[in-house]
Amino acid sequence: MNLNHLGIRARITLGLALILALAILSAANSLYRNMSVKFESGEVATSWIPAIENLGNMKGFVADHYLLVSDRVGGRDKQDLATFNRRLYENGEALRKATEVYAATLLSYEAGDPQADAEKALFAEYQAQRDAYFGIVKAVLDGMGSASGSEEAATRARDDFAAKAPVAFQQTFGAMEKILKFNLDGTAKAALKVQDTVASAERAMVGALLVIVLVGVLLIWMVPASV
Repeated sequence: MNLNHLGIRARITLGLALILALAILSAANSLYRNMSVKFESGEVATSWIPAIENLGNMKGFVADHYLLVSDRVGGRDKQDLATFNRRLYENGEALRKATEVYAATLLSYEAGDPQADAEKALFAEYQAQRDAYFGIVKAVLDGMGSASGSEEAATRARDDFAAKAPVAFQQTFGAMEKILKFNLDGTAKAALKVQDTVASAERAMVGALLVIVLVGVLLIWMVPASV
C-alpha cells in the first residue's frame, strides 16, 4: 500500500477513518448479536416456560378429577351430591381454561414449522384420550345417579368404573406426559440455541477486536513510515 502520493493530513485521516469504520462495524455486529440473544432468551421465557407451567396445571386438574370421582364412586366421599357436582364442575372449568391457554400457544408457530404439526398431533391424541376418559366417568356417574338406591345398579357402576376408568385415565395422563416432554425438549433446545448465540457473539467480538488491533498496528507503522 503506497501512501506517498497523499499528504500527511490525508494519510492520518485515512488511517483514523479505517479504524473508525472497523469500530463501527464491530459495534453493529455486537448490537445484532445482542438482539439475537435477547430474542432467543425471550422466546424461552415467554413461550416455552409458560407452556410447561400450564401443562403442569392441566396434569394436576386431570389427576384431581380422577381422585375426586374415585372417592365418590368408592364411597369415600361423604359430601352431598350438590357439593360434589360443584367441585366437579369447578375442576372441569379449570381444566377447560388451561386447555384453551395451551391451545392458543400452538397458534404461535410460524407457518411450515415441522414442530407445529408434531405438537398438534400430540394435542389431538390427548384430546381423544381425555374425551374417552370423561365419557367413561359420565356414564358411571349417570348410572349411579339413576340407580335410585339400587345397590345392584350402584355396584355395576362401580365395577364399570374400576374396569375402565383407571386405564382411560392412564392413557390420558400418558398423552399429556408426551406433550410435556415435547415442550421440555423444546425448552432444552432453545436454551442450547441461546448458548450457541452467546458463544458466537463472543467469538465475533474477539475476532473484530483482533482485526481492529492488527489494522491499527499496521497503520501506526505505515503512516509514519510514509511521511
